[in-house]
Amino acid sequence: QATDDFPREIAERHQKLRRADALEQLIQVKDSMLWSVINETKLRDQQQQESAEQLKQAHAYAQSIQSGSHEELQHWSQLTESYHHKVTSLQGELNAALHEVATLKAHNKQLQ
Repeated sequence: QATDDFPREIAERHQKLRRADALEQLIQVKDSMLWSVINETKLRDQQQQESAEQLKQAHAYAQSIQSGSHEELQHWSQLTESYHHKVTSLQGELNAALHEVATLKAHNKQLQ
């Protein structure tokens, strides 16, 4: 009977080998998929870090521009205030000079 079992054992072993080959192929597919996921995750993480750095740089640049704009607006505000005072002062001087001219004209008329 031992010789009768030999063909059956050979068939079982062939079947086990085919199953092992199929499982090995499935493991290779699984490994390939896992490596793809790992690599995609690494790439996504790297892209997120790069995006975060670009966002940080853009924010710093925007703050720099905002600060510069604020300083320029303050400068123009001070300049406007200074010119306003000068114009007001000159207007006062002009009014005083016009009053003096009118007074001198009236005095000249009296002298004629």
